[in-house]
Amino acid sequence: MEPGSSAIEVSGLVKKYPGSESPALDGISFTVTRGEIFGLLGPNGAGKTTLVSVLSTLAGFDSGSVRVLGLDARSRKSGIRRATGVVPQDIALYPALTALENLRFFGSLYGLSGSDLDSRSRSALRLVGLEAKADIRACTFSGGMQRRLNLAAGIVHSPSVLLLDEPTVGVDPQSRRFIFENVRKMAAEGATVLYTTHYMEEAEELCSRVAILDMGRIIALAAPAALVESHGADRALFKLPARPEEALLAGLRSVAGVEGAECPDRVLEISLKSARKSLPEVIAFLDSRGAIAESMEIKPASLEGVFIKLTGRQLRD
Repeated sequence: MEPGSSAIEVSGLVKKYPGSESPALDGISFTVTRGEIFGLLGPNGAGKTTLVSVLSTLAGFDSGSVRVLGLDARSRKSGIRRATGVVPQDIALYPALTALENLRFFGSLYGLSGSDLDSRSRSALRLVGLEAKADIRACTFSGGMQRRLNLAAGIVHSPSVLLLDEPTVGVDPQSRRFIFENVRKMAAEGATVLYTTHYMEEAEELCSRVAILDMGRIIALAAPAALVESHGADRALFKLPARPEEALLAGLRSVAGVEGAECPDRVLEISLKSARKSLPEVIAFLDSRGAIAESMEIKPASLEGVFIKLTGRQLRD
């Protein structure tokens, strides 16, 4: 496959679970370019892990088409599995085995053997900074070290496509930075990375494009900066002496440039397309109604704000 061609092609993908009223994946279509780090964002239950399972051929699907490295996910499962590395959200290691033994085991599942298996296992340990821990049991590792070893297990066979399902959950900042550096290095060397995360700053830092998945559908897909530009809003936070009347909130929503106004408690939150342009008029409106703020804070538009705007504030189980 030539550089710049599609490594992952998904069209009209539908996946249903028995007994569920709504599809887990409901007509998803997207492509990921070779060498790209592609982010997948979504609330709990949005379908992210299901999508990773389908792409890795660990789960089937009801309709649509999925191709990985040009291979059909229905008829060429073994080829996709040999060329794909999966780093699951849950740690998938054998605690009683040493770091090197774990990698040798997982490498053998991909057909590696002999000196090739040993050299690749040691190389993967070096890549994640655990070479000095090769002969130490995984059960003694810290959470961050286990995450790094989990990553090594997914890349021991030098996959062309790497599927990372929330790989930095619960890790320390140093381990997170180490994982970032390795993901960038692998992409620079030609690997394609699909990266799911709940951390918006990770998506902004790592990914050339992100898709926001909700209720089994892609509701937005673009570069992080483009999503912020098209959907983002600045936020002005005013701490008031008391919760304002609904009439004041309704009046604020009619001010030019105001996209929303909420005040569940004493903190009035106003969404503005441009704080620089609209803030003077907002402050003038509040002054005219006698709503004198005790403090004010301006938060610029962000990917997190876009995510909340598009998926809602309601907690997901």
